[in-house]
Amino acid sequence: MAIDIERFQLITPQIQQFWSCPYQIVFALVYLFITLGYSAIPGIVIMIIFVPLNILSSVIVKKWQMEQMKLKDERTKMVNEVLNGIKVIKLYAWEIPMEEHIDNIRQKELALIRKSAMVRNVIDSFNTSSPFLVAFFSFGTYVLTSKSHELTAQIAFVSLTLFNQLRSPMMVVAFFINQLIQAVVSNKRLKEFLVADELDNSTVERTNVNDRSSELVKVSDLSSAWDEGALIAVVGRVGTGKSSLLNALLGEMGKLRGQISINGDVAYVPQQPWIQNMSVRDNITFGKPFDRKRYNQVLHACALKPDLKILPNGDLTEIGEKVLSPYGMLRTKTRILVTHGLTYTQKADKIVVLQDGKIAEIGTFTELMAKRGTFYDFYEEYDKKSKSEDSQEESSDREGAKGE
Repeated sequence: MAIDIERFQLITPQIQQFWSCPYQIVFALVYLFITLGYSAIPGIVIMIIFVPLNILSSVIVKKWQMEQMKLKDERTKMVNEVLNGIKVIKLYAWEIPMEEHIDNIRQKELALIRKSAMVRNVIDSFNTSSPFLVAFFSFGTYVLTSKSHELTAQIAFVSLTLFNQLRSPMMVVAFFINQLIQAVVSNKRLKEFLVADELDNSTVERTNVNDRSSELVKVSDLSSAWDEGALIAVVGRVGTGKSSLLNALLGEMGKLRGQISINGDVAYVPQQPWIQNMSVRDNITFGKPFDRKRYNQVLHACALKPDLKILPNGDLTEIGEKVLSPYGMLRTKTRILVTHGLTYTQKADKIVVLQDGKIAEIGTFTELMAKRGTFYDFYEEYDKKSKSEDSQEESSDREGAKGE
C-alpha cells in the first residue's frame, strides 16, 4: 500500500503536463515551420518518430513493472514472515536457506529493474538528444535545399531558441510517461485490493444473551451446549480439521450451508511461541544442562539482566501462562483449546476428538480412556513418543556428563 500510494503522490503534481507539454511542443514546431519553412519537416518527422517509440517502450516497461511488483510483494511477505517467526528460524537454524530464498527473489527483481532502467535510459537519451537532432536535420535541409537559403543570425538564433523550447517538454514527457505507467500498474493493484470480496459477517450469528443456560456455540448438524466456565480441548492428528474448526467459528471460512451461532464475545489466541510454567532460567535453558558462561552470554545478548533485577526471585522466578488453571481470571469463561499436547487434556472438562474433519468422540479424559477408542489410541501413541524422547534426552545427558 505504501509503495503504490507513493506512485500517485509523485504523479499528482505532474497532471497539468497532460496539456502543457503537447501545447509547448506544438507551439515550438509551428514557429519553426514559419521560420524555416518546409525545412522544418525533418524535425517534425523526428518528433513524430519519438512518439510511438515512447509508447512502445512504455508498454514493455509496464509489463516488467507488473512482474517486478509481484516479486516485491513476495519478497516483502517473506521478510515479514521471517521477522515474525525469527525464534523458530533460529531454533531450527534456517537462517541460510531463508536468506538464499529471499535473495533469489531479490535477484529476479533486480534483473527486471535493470532491464527497465536500461530501456528507460535509452529512451531518455533519445528524448534528450531530440532537440539537437531536430536542429541538425532542419538546418541541414534548410541550407542544402536552396542556394538562396542563408543561415543568418536571425534565423539561426530564433530557430535555436525554439529548439531549446522543445528540450524541456520532451524531457518532461519522458519522465511523465514513466510515472504514468507506474501509476497505472499501482492503480490496478489497488483496485484489485479495494474491490476484493469482504468477509461475510453473516456467516456467524453473534448475540449477547446473559442467560447462563443458553447455547454458547452451535454448528449446523451439531448442537453442543456446555456449562459456562468449562475448558474444551479439541485434539486430533495433523490435518484432521482443528484449525479449520476455529476458522469456521471465527467466520474466516466460506459457509456452504448450515448455521453457526456464537453467544458473547470471542477472544482468539493464535499459535505462537509459548512460555513454559517454569522459572525464567529453565525457560532460557529450555531443557539443556545449565552452563553459567553460556547463560550469562544469553542474558547479555538479550539485555535481560535489568529485567531480572525487577523480578522478586531473579531468574528463579516462576513464569508462564495459567489458562489451564481452574483459579485463573478466565475460570468463568468457556475456553476452547486446540492443541497437540495431550498432557493438557487431563485438565479439560470436556474433550472433542477430531478425525478426518469430523467429530469422532466427545467426553471427559476418564471416559475417553475407558472407551479405548480413537482418543485412547492417539494418547497411547503420544505417551510412547514422549517417553521415547525423554529416554533419548537422558541418554544424551549421561553421555555428555561422561565426556566432561
